[in-house]
Formats: sequence, structure tokens, C-alpha cells
Amino acid sequence: MGNKAILDHTSLQARIAALKSEKTDQEVALKQELHGVIQNFQPAAFFQEAIHELASSDDAQVELTKVGLGFISKFIVDQLFGTDKTSKRYVTGMLVNRATTVLIDNNAVAIVAGFKQMFQQEKEEE
Repeated sequence: MGNKAILDHTSLQARIAALKSEKTDQEVALKQELHGVIQNFQPAAFFQEAIHELASSDDAQVELTKVGLGFISKFIVDQLFGTDKTSKRYVTGMLVNRATTVLIDNNAVAIVAGFKQMFQQEKEEE
């Protein structure tokens, strides 16, 4: 952008209008860039992007499902059998917990497929 020779009032007004237009374009571009930078530094956006990347991987889906179902089953077994009550309840809770862990580990792919099918049916119904 070199300086153009301004010879009269009309060329001055035209140059001022061109500079105002250029300034507006630069402000819009700067706002968009700043918004992008702020979005990248927000923890929620960072975790959302990371989870989205994980969710797109089939192996990660299976592993996350195993872990999630494992936590849920352990919680339910602990609530039902209470590992701190009596020795009978403790042993029963441990056996049930181990059985559910084996079931989840052996059938994780089928469980993930079932969840996918269930969510796809819900989307189709909407």
C-alpha cells in the first residue's frame, strides 16, 4: 500500500473512504482471529475437542465403554452388597463384581454396537 498522491478534495474523500473500508475489513478479520484464539484457550472447548476426537475412534469407544460400565457395575454392586458389611456380603459382592467385569470385557464390542444402534434409532425417531 503505497501512498497515492492526493491532488484535490475529491481524491482526498475517495482515499478516506478506501481507508475506512480497509480498516473495517481489518477489524472484522482481527475479531474473527481473536475469537478463534479465545476458543482454543477455553478448557471446555479443549476437552470437547479431545472427547470428539476420542469418540470418533472405534477402539477408544470400546475402551471408554468398558471403563464406564466397569465403574457403573462396581458402584451398583457396592450399593447392593456393601463390601464393608459382613463377610458373606463382601464375598458375594466381590464375585458379582468380578462376573460383571468379565461380562463387560468379553462383550464390549457388542455393547458399543448396541448403544450405537439405540442412539441411531432415537435420532431417526426425531
